[in-house]
Amino acid sequence: MNDFCLDYTQGSFWQRITKPDLRHEMLYKALGLKKNPHKTVLDATAGWGRDGLIIAALGCDVILCEQHPQVAHILHNALNHAHENDILKPIIERTQLVVESSLTVIPRTPADVIYCDPMFSDKGSALPKKELQVLRDLIQTPPESEQLIECAIEHSKERVVVKRAKQTKPYLKPTFTLTAKSHAFDVYITGSHHELVQA
Repeated sequence: MNDFCLDYTQGSFWQRITKPDLRHEMLYKALGLKKNPHKTVLDATAGWGRDGLIIAALGCDVILCEQHPQVAHILHNALNHAHENDILKPIIERTQLVVESSLTVIPRTPADVIYCDPMFSDKGSALPKKELQVLRDLIQTPPESEQLIECAIEHSKERVVVKRAKQTKPYLKPTFTLTAKSHAFDVYITGSHHELVQA
């Protein structure tokens, strides 16, 4: 773990985030950015911050919420390093890191969209093997995703987007689902008439 370094300026993520048009990303449709690309998005499970940075690259202001202090420290250093890169600098400046439980941050933080990626298994995660193992070693016990999803649906202004492994069932019945090769995005349109339905 001591030799682990999170660096957004190289590898497959660099190639992904620096593509000239990111609107092909499934997150673009899941977040509902076609009509309004300048939303405030709270990433409730920031982890290594990759999805959060893609969301910021799409034009959103992103609150990265990570409660584990060691994970947050590594993430903070990676964001600072990326801020020195001329291409990534404007993306990083649209992000804010909050080191606190999402369950306490969400109720007091107005957000158009709340994004949750509670996946923590080899089959469910899109993280490289080493990154997933380091994350597991540090966190050990993942957050209660059911409680987090319910909290997000209660407080989000427009929608909640939950990333899950394709082969698993959603905890609650979504408004609609977008499916990729190995994962899916469950989208919950929120509002005063929304009801939680056990899937």
